[in-house]
Amino acid sequence: MQTTEVAAPAPKTLYERMFDGQIPVHKLYEDTENGFLAFLDIKPATKGHTLVVPREPVDKIYDMSAARSIQLSQLTQVISRHLQKQLSPLRVTEHVYGFQVPHAHRMLVPSYERGDVAFLNDPKRMEQEVDNEALGELADYLRFSPDEQENTREYLRYLGGIVTDCT
Repeated sequence: MQTTEVAAPAPKTLYERMFDGQIPVHKLYEDTENGFLAFLDIKPATKGHTLVVPREPVDKIYDMSAARSIQLSQLTQVISRHLQKQLSPLRVTEHVYGFQVPHAHRMLVPSYERGDVAFLNDPKRMEQEVDNEALGELADYLRFSPDEQENTREYLRYLGGIVTDCT
């Protein structure tokens, strides 16, 4: 009699554990229906440094389905405009690295002066202490209102339906 070994499930990514509430985050936007979370980076390159993450643990952003990629792109745009309005940086820059956490995500970094996003590559950034009090206050200020949250959720649902109908 032959037995089949069942592979152990892959350990959850850092972001999956955040979605599940196992790791606290400073949320700006949460959408359980469409499966997205936007939160402040605990080692920010600049004030308002935000991560936008889809729920499913796809490693590479280009391996996402077309529908999810469009939803993530549009949500990133909505959150970038929100950060621009609330914080008034020169611009909000967008980055996709994908090496630190094997879970596709987009990074939004408000840039207040030319060259300040170069801090992203500075190893000292990862050594800085986490200031949860300051991050909490900033998250309270930047958090989407219930109406903004619902309007964005509805928009993402609509986009997902359009792409699904076209494929």
